Amino acid sequence: MPSRHEPSRGTHGSPGLLVALALSLLMTLGIGLVPSPAHAQTTCPLNTLECMQTVRNTRLPQDLNECSEPNHHGSASYDLISGALDASMNTLDAGGYATAYAYDEYLVLGLPSGTPVSLTVELASTGSIVPLLCGANGTLSAGLQVGAQTRSTHASYACNVTCTCFGTATLDSVLTIAVPATAAVPFIIGYNIAFSGSFASGDVHARVQFKGLPPGAFIRSCQGYRQDGPVPVERVSWGTLKQHYR
Repeated sequence: MPSRHEPSRGTHGSPGLLVALALSLLMTLGIGLVPSPAHAQTTCPLNTLECMQTVRNTRLPQDLNECSEPNHHGSASYDLISGALDASMNTLDAGGYATAYAYDEYLVLGLPSGTPVSLTVELASTGSIVPLLCGANGTLSAGLQVGAQTRSTHASYACNVTCTCFGTATLDSVLTIAVPATAAVPFIIGYNIAFSGSFASGDVHARVQFKGLPPGAFIRSCQGYRQDGPVPVERVSWGTLKQHYR
């Protein structure tokens, strides 16, 4: 039978009690062992870069996918911080292609939450096709999507066996879609570009921007894109102007 006067073990003899005390102290100080959901990093939409059979799915703000084969060399890339897409391909065989599909989430800020804002998003695209051999062909394309609304453009060029060519060898287009945005409410925009061809070289570039931002407002995206609206003009009286130029 144990003695009634058995010495106390103290807290140093109980690991479980030590853990409980530590947890209690952390909670008292407001320190969590798991990051608060309010501070968790936002997951931006998924993007896809294709260069021949090489496919890269990525959520980085900037990324590049290159492919190099005996008869094909190309790349597809994007920079969502500046809102730009690029794709190019040089192919001495049939079926060369490079494409970039990108999506980003945008917010109108600088206005009271819930303020309606009538915006227009624009995707300006340029590109060219150069035949490398008789029988060459190529197609450039660009697309813009906001919700269920889509816009697209393309240019195609082909040469027969006698090197007589038909179609349009260049792309120069601006796609637009109206965006009924609301301040502090996110919306997603998707855009894509592509070149596909045989025995040809081609490249296509695109850049997104917004029109219609009111003074003092700005747009910020999940990937770091930012566009500011016009700076509000301060009205100056005639008397103030005369005083300034005396």
